[in-house]
Amino acid sequence: MSSIISKYRVFFILYGMFLVLAGSFLLLHSREDGHMILNQFFFEPLHPFFVTLTRIGDGLSIVIVVMLLMFWKFKAALFMALAGMLSGGVTQLLKNFAFPDVGRPYFYFRYFTEDNIQLVPGLDMHIHNSFPSGHTTAAFSLFTVLMISYGKPKMAWLFFLAALLVGYSRVYLSQHFLVDVLAGSFIGILFTLLVHQFIEKIEAKSQPAWFNKSLLRLK
Repeated sequence: MSSIISKYRVFFILYGMFLVLAGSFLLLHSREDGHMILNQFFFEPLHPFFVTLTRIGDGLSIVIVVMLLMFWKFKAALFMALAGMLSGGVTQLLKNFAFPDVGRPYFYFRYFTEDNIQLVPGLDMHIHNSFPSGHTTAAFSLFTVLMISYGKPKMAWLFFLAALLVGYSRVYLSQHFLVDVLAGSFIGILFTLLVHQFIEKIEAKSQPAWFNKSLLRLK
């Protein structure tokens, strides 16, 4: 795991900066007050961008990427499938069993305060199972897998930016609080790295020939 962190240190340095900045923000402001502050940065021309971008965090995106990776390399497809299932499974367990009653921004600001938040018109708003953010977990897992599979450290910043924007879209759309995104990102990265370590051990031990094959190269 340390070799991956070293190789893609730009990604992890940027992520560390995000953790420090977001963590400091959460220490200075309550979950709700912090959301009110972030909700001020709300611009109508950006609505379509974030509404579209947030869909990358859907579970369907993981399935589509797995299918596409099967045409490139089975090892990468397996990596994506296992990372997506493990990180997503952990998040869903936390959302539905450990923190089932944690309300989302829309729920809180509608029923527990007189403050109003800006919302994208026509967007279906969720009210429960806020912590942690499943979309953010999926996005950070997805882009961490793609970064490692692509194998170009110079592009690490781009993969981080893509994952971060998906995570921020959840706050922008008031589907999650910042703390939900922070937790989701950590789960996504951590369990993806654990899956990568597991796959590397399998490859080193048994060297499966099919790892480097694909649907286009079965022989």
